[in-house]
Amino acid sequence: MHTLYVIYHGLETNAFFAWITAYGPTSGGLELFHYFSMFIVVGSSFYIDLRLLGLAAKDQTLKQLAERAFPAIWIAMIFNFLSGFTMFAGSATGYLINGWFYFKMVATVVCLLSVWIIQRNIANWDLPKIPISGKVMAIISMVLWIGTILIGVEVPAITGVG
Repeated sequence: MHTLYVIYHGLETNAFFAWITAYGPTSGGLELFHYFSMFIVVGSSFYIDLRLLGLAAKDQTLKQLAERAFPAIWIAMIFNFLSGFTMFAGSATGYLINGWFYFKMVATVVCLLSVWIIQRNIANWDLPKIPISGKVMAIISMVLWIGTILIGVEVPAITGVG
């Protein structure tokens, strides 16, 4: 735990991270950027999920939709990671023993795994009648994202860190 504390403390006291997370306009802008990039990730993922369920974009093939949505998902996730890491770094030691924060990180990774599974199976599911496996995966994906968002929003409220 001591080594992790040293790393977290080093992040928290880094001049860049300390400035960007303590100064109101940059801190607020960083949070907006983080949320906006997550909206792109989750919104694009939900759009694909809804298409798998036959509830959206019926005029497009699954492959057509996926070719546009998945690059947006992964690019936005990179920006989301960078902004989230910067926000984390500004208060890193507060997260050291925060189980909810680690739970949120694991939940996010599980969500991204569901996105990756769907992406890998698009070719198999792009049929006139979407197989049940595609529909089940879409429902799982949506439930995971909703749960992860709720966890993410509640971490600061529950723990006072953030």
